Amino acid sequence: MNILLTNDDGYDAPGLRAMLHEVNKHNGMEAIYVAPHKHMSAKSHSVTIFEPIKHYDHHDANGNLEGVSVDGTPVDCVNIALDRIVTNKPNILISGINDGGNFSTISLLSGTYAAAEAGAKAGIPSIAVSLLTGFGIKATGDDNIPDGIDPNILASIDSNNRNFSVAANFVMFFITEIMPQLNITGVPFFNINVPPLKKEHIKGWKFTSFSKNNYSANYEVNLSPQGEKYYWYDSRTIHNDMADMRPNTDDLELFRGYITVSPSKIDFTDHETLNKLLKQDFKKY
Repeated sequence: MNILLTNDDGYDAPGLRAMLHEVNKHNGMEAIYVAPHKHMSAKSHSVTIFEPIKHYDHHDANGNLEGVSVDGTPVDCVNIALDRIVTNKPNILISGINDGGNFSTISLLSGTYAAAEAGAKAGIPSIAVSLLTGFGIKATGDDNIPDGIDPNILASIDSNNRNFSVAANFVMFFITEIMPQLNITGVPFFNINVPPLKKEHIKGWKFTSFSKNNYSANYEVNLSPQGEKYYWYDSRTIHNDMADMRPNTDDLELFRGYITVSPSKIDFTDHETLNKLLKQDFKKY
């Protein structure tokens, strides 16, 4: 099995390294990464069109080609990998492991998620995987926290304890044990989120839907030495009323201590609205 790895945290990020290490432990699996040369979080589906994209080879301790980094976005990485670098179409694409959760509407910003979507668009079964670390969720009050939220998760998401090996291990379990059993149409495309817990403390895994919660951004306002006002996106904190979390959605089940697996697809059409509109008569133009 040929596996293409990518991410948005950069080619030397510990999440990508953990995923590469886990893949290499499995006989019959070969992996190569094509990843950004530097941090490219929150680039979503952007691509580079007005400047050249440089290529850098990276070798392991034995001198073998381990992967490639490019001066581009995560979607650039996938497009370049498929167009210019890999000789055989990968059997699967894994994007991640991202340092921080990508669930609910947050996924729309994610370069991790967008890279997996680019793989799925190219007809490759694709997985985006993220570990819930690196930021805090600020609820409006303790009374709004739903039942079953794991206090260990709330205490861990702001810590520096990033155990990417658990997420990497689950991805390989999902690929080898679950995906062969799937009876689905279309190209498999999944968004996986893993809580920041030891394996023995994780409650299990669930298929979930994407939450529709709106996680609002926070911008800090400062003045430059020249007295000019500027804004800085605070990626450490997102705001949400946790009372809006619903069962069997990715955010609530993740915070309850489950690994969440959300099926995704490339279809931007609002079919319910379209079907209603097609049944109506409108003035000719």
